[in-house]
Amino acid sequence: MNSRGGPPPAPRLGVLLSRVRVEEKLLLQELQSRGVETTVIDDRELVLAVEKRPDLGVDVVLERCIQHSTALYALSILDTWGVPSVNRYEVAEICGNKLLTTMRLIRDGVPSPRTRVAFTPESALAAVEELGYPVVMKPLIGSWGRLISKVNDREAAEAIVEHKDVLGTYLHSVYYVQEYVPKPGRDIRAFVVGDETICAIYRYSDHWITNTARGGRATNCPVTPELNELCVRAARAVGGGVVAIDVLEGAEGPLVNEVNYTMEFDRHDRSEHPGEGRRLRARGRQGRDGQGRHVISVAVIGAGGYAGGELLRVLLSHPEVGEVTAASASLAGKPVTVAHPNLRKRTDLAFVPYEKVGRCDVLFLSLPNGSHRYDEFADRARVVVDLSSDHRLRSAADYERWYEGPHPHPERLGDFVYGIPELHRPKLVSATRLTGAGCNATAAILALLPLFRADVVDRDRPIVVEAKVGSSEGGREASEDSHHPERAGVVRSFRPVGHRHTAEIEQELAIDGAAPRIDLSVTAVELVRGVLATAHVYTKAALDEKALWRIYRECYASEPFVRIVKERTGSYRYPEPKLLAGTNFADVGFAVDPRGERIVALCAIDNLMKGAAGNGVQAMNVALGFAETAGLEFVGLHP
Repeated sequence: MNSRGGPPPAPRLGVLLSRVRVEEKLLLQELQSRGVETTVIDDRELVLAVEKRPDLGVDVVLERCIQHSTALYALSILDTWGVPSVNRYEVAEICGNKLLTTMRLIRDGVPSPRTRVAFTPESALAAVEELGYPVVMKPLIGSWGRLISKVNDREAAEAIVEHKDVLGTYLHSVYYVQEYVPKPGRDIRAFVVGDETICAIYRYSDHWITNTARGGRATNCPVTPELNELCVRAARAVGGGVVAIDVLEGAEGPLVNEVNYTMEFDRHDRSEHPGEGRRLRARGRQGRDGQGRHVISVAVIGAGGYAGGELLRVLLSHPEVGEVTAASASLAGKPVTVAHPNLRKRTDLAFVPYEKVGRCDVLFLSLPNGSHRYDEFADRARVVVDLSSDHRLRSAADYERWYEGPHPHPERLGDFVYGIPELHRPKLVSATRLTGAGCNATAAILALLPLFRADVVDRDRPIVVEAKVGSSEGGREASEDSHHPERAGVVRSFRPVGHRHTAEIEQELAIDGAAPRIDLSVTAVELVRGVLATAHVYTKAALDEKALWRIYRECYASEPFVRIVKERTGSYRYPEPKLLAGTNFADVGFAVDPRGERIVALCAIDNLMKGAAGNGVQAMNVALGFAETAGLEFVGLHP
């Protein structure tokens, strides 16, 4: 009761996260539906002053970080200053370390696999021999089945021990060896909240590692009294809270293998989840597919162009999309395959005129820059994704400067979220107005973003970006420049100064409020698809490769579509657009100039995918709470 006799105010909840995955989207939707005042706290932007209580504007923090180290140390600071969190620091410390977890389970009499710990390569091999082959060797800290090895013989054991010894970190000098428990093609993951196992799943896999993140298939597992009692005991052993218990079905009874404190829970079949009232459901999906799943309807305006065709290709294979409408003013009535022959036998869709596009869940505007036809379609969909440049810039003055004329609706520029998920994932969650990003801008931004987030760039000096682009960047409309005899074999300085994408780069890299000076030049090369952005950056102080690796990994380690490419040997030591045709990946790399404070940052993308259609679908996935990679799994071709 409060001082006036009414109920106390509901606590304000802060969700500390690295990026909004499907689980975070579901949690945020459920919190919203229950009227909980919620603030998203992006751990990539979080700065905590350790000498005073953190002022986060919330009463309780729900931790959903991807990196264990980020979660552990943030929770340590919150715990020191008495800020309540779920889970608590103690739980994160224990569950994040397999040995500490094992010791708590043993202390409380919870059955677990036989385990040995050794501290030298020689004693590690002795421990393996004592347990008998096969055994499982695990790092003390790690998740998603990474660096876990099933060791079948002495030769394999020696190789793994030698590898761990070379890795060098102190955690790899501790050897955690566990007996191998044969599985009946599955294990169990149970979810415990407080003193109750609220649900459980079987994780099936032909591989001995059953993690759903590694391809395991999940189905419902009944929560028996015995399973509930075992899992609650395990949860209490590590300090309670909200945890996931991994259980192995051993020959002599169930064994608790691990306890997880920031668990994934989306990949199981929610249609089999016991208890409708507990189910977490993504909202806004209309219609059902043949299996009764909710699916959405999507329309593409301007589906006859190259980016429109890529949207159709991706959406026709998207697991959450049930209906696709392809609209074109010039091709209405003709089969989609007239414009996109690669879709033969994939669809029998025909183009429809714009006026025939009805109400849908998501509408993509894939129209030429400067069309300004948003008003015509705004009321036909709950979510609109504008791939053109009409709504990318937030400043009306910038738009007028770079596009040589005033914006017809400057009041609307602030309504759209710039749709690069790597930049604005929290803002994209539940957004209904999204804008695409320029392909050259996307490549340049992703090449430079880690350096700006790490605040190592010398802002007093301009950044020179040179983008080499393929012919499809010019769109489908033919011109003298795109005529084959004029285009083939060229290395043409297309726009050495004044390219409009410059404005987007400067806008999005103004991380601390001050826009950098970007000097962008664009060169056309003999390539159909692709952009390779090469940025020359001067830093405040000299940086070595080790520091740059750390900066780029901290920025992109958890990103599903950004890959750091920097090899010592081989033909593809740096990012190469050829490998990315048809994919949504962005390959980034860097090089250090040994003569001074100059970094060369690179990024390669497919301009029609990560530079247009693929990025738009990725942003749609984030906005609607779908798996971010849904429909975008194609990995490219080689050679």
